[in-house]
Amino acid sequence: GLTLVLTILLIFGGMDLIEALTHAFAAMATGGFSSRNASIGAFNSAYIEWVLTLFMILAGTNFALHWRLLRGEFKLMLRDSEWRVYLGIFVLATTFIGISLALGGDYAAPSETLRKAAFHSASILTTTGFGSGDFLLWPAFAQAVIFILMFIGGCAGSTAGGIKVGRILTLFKMGVTELRYLVNPRGIYGIFVGRQYMHKKVVYDIAAMVYLYLGLLLLSTLVVSLSGFDLLTSFTSTLACLGNFGPGFSLVGPSSNYAFFPGWVKLWLSFIMLTGRLEVFTVIVLFTKAFRQR
Repeated sequence: GLTLVLTILLIFGGMDLIEALTHAFAAMATGGFSSRNASIGAFNSAYIEWVLTLFMILAGTNFALHWRLLRGEFKLMLRDSEWRVYLGIFVLATTFIGISLALGGDYAAPSETLRKAAFHSASILTTTGFGSGDFLLWPAFAQAVIFILMFIGGCAGSTAGGIKVGRILTLFKMGVTELRYLVNPRGIYGIFVGRQYMHKKVVYDIAAMVYLYLGLLLLSTLVVSLSGFDLLTSFTSTLACLGNFGPGFSLVGPSSNYAFFPGWVKLWLSFIMLTGRLEVFTVIVLFTKAFRQR
């Protein structure tokens, strides 16, 4: 349904049917592929960028919340802590990037500055990977915000990749709880996310998943660096593939591609993309001795 609505809106923005369909598919699946080499920037349309920004945010939202909204349960949607944090991250990232771009004078009009900041914040946070410009030409602070967004991802139950906001929120609350234990060892504390108690086993599973995610990120950086490319290219190409959002930094920036990598690196990064999309546990368990014996 969302894909159909987005397709119609993009046609109103000047796209033909095929372009509107392909970009709607790419946005709602947070896939990021465009029919143009310059991605969304090729259309040079504020309308298209704002429409896609909205629908990328919707694609990165838990689809169970869409169902609640359709049923008129808007208050329940607002109570969802993961969704509130997700929107908060988007707003903060847009604000920080917008201020950085305004101070750097990258764009003449304030409206264009806000649009570029919001579009790329949504694109990277939701792991869609669309581009309307080259963020490698932005000020260092704006690039740093983009880099941090690459570690987050969308909500659980969405089409987005990455670690997911819910997991990051849970681990943050676990850290706060452990600090409380240090201050008051006799206290009894629980970890609650969205007013729901998180059993320690669930929290440990999340911590283990994030640990394996970051461990695989470092391992893959070493593997890609064997091909002779610089550290930033090796690290962010792995991060982009593992998080499934596409563009990275240095040689794999938003105006570049992965064609220059040798064949064996492409095969390795293909494996990393599958691992990131299937969630790390699902793939790594295939290589365990216990799984093979059973």
